[in-house]
Amino acid sequence: MNIDQIQSTKKLIQKKEHSQIGIVDYKINTFVKDAMAISSSSIVRRLQDKTQVFPLDKNDFIRTRLTHSMEVSAIGKQLGIMINQSEYCKAIAYAPQILECAGLLHDLGNPPFGHFGEIVIKEWFKKELNSNKFTFKGKLIKDIFDGQFILDLLNFNGNAQTFRLLTKVYHNDNGKNLNLSYSIISTLIKYPVSSIEMDSKSNNIALHKLGYFFAERNAMRRIAEEVGTYLDGKYVRHPLAFLLEAADDIAYATSDLEDAFKKKLFTIQEFIDFLKKYDGNAYYTEIVDFLKKYDGNAYYTKIVDLIEKIFGQNLDSEFAMFHEWILEMKWRLMYTTSFSFTKNISSIMKGEFEDDLFSGTVHEQTLKMLKQAAVEFAFNNKSVLKLEIAGKTILENLLQQFVYAVIYWDTDEKLSKTDLRLVSLISKDFKNDYLKSKGLNENYNLYLRFLMVIDFISSMTDSHAKNLYRELNGLEE
Repeated sequence: MNIDQIQSTKKLIQKKEHSQIGIVDYKINTFVKDAMAISSSSIVRRLQDKTQVFPLDKNDFIRTRLTHSMEVSAIGKQLGIMINQSEYCKAIAYAPQILECAGLLHDLGNPPFGHFGEIVIKEWFKKELNSNKFTFKGKLIKDIFDGQFILDLLNFNGNAQTFRLLTKVYHNDNGKNLNLSYSIISTLIKYPVSSIEMDSKSNNIALHKLGYFFAERNAMRRIAEEVGTYLDGKYVRHPLAFLLEAADDIAYATSDLEDAFKKKLFTIQEFIDFLKKYDGNAYYTEIVDFLKKYDGNAYYTKIVDLIEKIFGQNLDSEFAMFHEWILEMKWRLMYTTSFSFTKNISSIMKGEFEDDLFSGTVHEQTLKMLKQAAVEFAFNNKSVLKLEIAGKTILENLLQQFVYAVIYWDTDEKLSKTDLRLVSLISKDFKNDYLKSKGLNENYNLYLRFLMVIDFISSMTDSHAKNLYRELNGLEE
């Protein structure tokens, strides 16, 4: 890879530039134009009605998928600015702008109801592919499908779906205002492997999950060859993908924990007890030292006494303390990320770096601790578990109805009136994309129809999915 390639401004569809109006010919950077297109896109705005971790809350403080994406964008942009200060990375001049755009888009393909929605889709297809009722023209679909088609469905994830959505600009109006630069799209490819190449046990983290569907294999090759991420017959990560991954890790490891504290799911004392239990006294000492800054009396060494003396039962002040500690952790993690990236830039540019940027650093354990705390206090909370159970019921029902409805759509077989009505509810953009993508092989076309349903369902907001489920099942009042 070279510096110019990884900052490519080439797009899937090359359009003629608009002439400038006025006396001064203002030169607007391509990535600025991309950012403007992203911010005004309806598919990005829909993220405001998608769950991050907690069920959509009346409290404006609790993060949605959109506010999470905004935080990842801000952290990514700052990381780009930080690496530009290094002599080794200053030539990646557009890193801040590319990461800013990629941060806003990184969760675009995630289905409703948080990350659990991905699991539901995979498990539903696993169950149906093993069912004797899942047939096409008298044959079991699992017997007639290409192995990669099956693996694509069994390994669905939001990263591959994001790439799919952003390459649809060829076929329909759904992404007409997101004809983005190759370097932005490439930065979003966290796992540059197909479902037959992925290896969850590999030492190379880039191989752990599905990165693109078989349907997008040509777009993947085209983009990778342009930005230089196709090396020696295989795909590698775009260098800035490492920074985007770190920005995402930093955002959710800190912000989800902060949301949980704001919702009063744990106390400072419970958090301190967790830190003491997690890894000896290392993090206990660290948080004590930080909290001492709030008190001039150096004799207060017991953390509980310190909290009670300064804050008492004032939860607002206690939250302010926790919020500042979280900010401190963010900056420490960001400095570590920037240092690691510049230190490993040579192997990253060669496509040889196989770890995440925290691996082997002083804050590798800090990030693991924060993630584990989020599991302890946030992900296992009853409100989150209830959302996941409700989301599972809704998504499974929608998949059951729409996947079976499209099995014979666009074939010589006649559809039932119910199936015709269900297909009519699928956005014409998704149907147009299918019609322009299909080939001569009927099994491949069936696979594309399944992806069409996944496109339709995964693009829904939480409210849309819930309301459609209620309407189709006669639950509306």
